[in-house]
Amino acid sequence: MINKYYEIIWFLKKIYYKIFLSEIRLTGKLRNPYREYLFKELKEKYGKDYFENKRILEVGPKDGEDTLRLDSLSPSKLILNDLEEIQQENHPVNTFYKNNLLPNLEKVVSDYEFIFGNINYLDNDEMQKLGKFDLIWFTGVIYHVPEQLRLLKKLHNLMNENGVLVLETSTTRNQKIANHEAIEIVNNGAYFFPSRKGIVRLLKLAGFINISKSNCYDKENFNKKNIRLSLFAEKNNKDNEIYHREKYIFGEAT
Repeated sequence: MINKYYEIIWFLKKIYYKIFLSEIRLTGKLRNPYREYLFKELKEKYGKDYFENKRILEVGPKDGEDTLRLDSLSPSKLILNDLEEIQQENHPVNTFYKNNLLPNLEKVVSDYEFIFGNINYLDNDEMQKLGKFDLIWFTGVIYHVPEQLRLLKKLHNLMNENGVLVLETSTTRNQKIANHEAIEIVNNGAYFFPSRKGIVRLLKLAGFINISKSNCYDKENFNKKNIRLSLFAEKNNKDNEIYHREKYIFGEAT
């Protein structure tokens, strides 16, 4: 009954915003409007020219909508990374790759490169070839990854001083662990949904600072507000290495 009540409230809100707010009407054709708001919030937070002529990495571009947004920042280099398997006809993301991502890539004006491969399994030489980045756009990916701390540490190592990470993820639906630092493993290891406190803790263990929450679900996609989370995090030049038992750097195990 409570869930039904929230569904009705969400539906009425959506109708109101769609009718009366022009900003919302403009996002009507987007697959996930909250990503548009997340990008706008990034520009408001750091300034629209902050990433101009800087290097940007997008992990998991999927439909290419965010790729075009990142392209509008006029980076010196835009690197895209995704799994090789998305090129295969039977892969669940292949439809987005063929029908959305590839056409959107034709619109990109920045110097870009698409690197296929699981970034969590690239060797040291491959990681060094990627170079360093001032912005890493990392949305809708980490809950597919079992070794989440390892990946966050890799991203931290890829960032320049004062670099910015934008992370968006689905979060646990299990209310028993929702208020704890935890990860929910479901479907025999197909998904790894972190709790809100859990993903923040992982970011801190990886060395990120100035972690703040985005409000990108507040204007639209209200139904996602309690099951997804978007965060901004930064890297600075100070020694932020976190050690386990005063000896082992978190996320650096090989």
